[in-house]
Amino acid sequence: MSRKIFELFALTAGLFISAHASENVNTPENRQFLKQQETLSQQLREKPDTQLQAWAEQQVRANPLQHSDNQFLDELVRKQQAAQKDKPQQGAVYFVSFSIPEEGLKRMLGETRHYGIPATLRGMVNNDLKATAEAVLSLVKDGATDGVQIDPTLFSQYGIRSVPALVVFCSRHCCK
Repeated sequence: MSRKIFELFALTAGLFISAHASENVNTPENRQFLKQQETLSQQLREKPDTQLQAWAEQQVRANPLQHSDNQFLDELVRKQQAAQKDKPQQGAVYFVSFSIPEEGLKRMLGETRHYGIPATLRGMVNNDLKATAEAVLSLVKDGATDGVQIDPTLFSQYGIRSVPALVVFCSRHCCK
């Protein structure tokens, strides 16, 4: 009987601790930690750690997969590729411009990042690659976006004359 009481107590305590922990997820410390991780990740993308990369490659060579594991992974890839062929071509493109006030642009880019929609510019800032790169880098550093694409042909293809504009598209057989 006392064992059942102990188990019930342990379960209740565990639930209480879980509930208490879930209340404290969105803390300044957690946000700061996540920002640090994002910064570290960005730094590694900009300048890869060659020692870490060499270590990882050495681990792969020293611990090869078994033949059955390789076959399993190859089969997963084949199934995934076959499933992609059957899926309709669909998606969305969000057209923006640096002429949009910065605060609004940051909010829009945050939404494109959240929904996985590419943000597209018609061209460069003042036809200057450096100015455009600096403007995009500023938005990336602030965490507003992972990047943008510059594609004036998409503006023409969809007849975009003013921004912001959202275009949702799908293949002909998808839209029927």
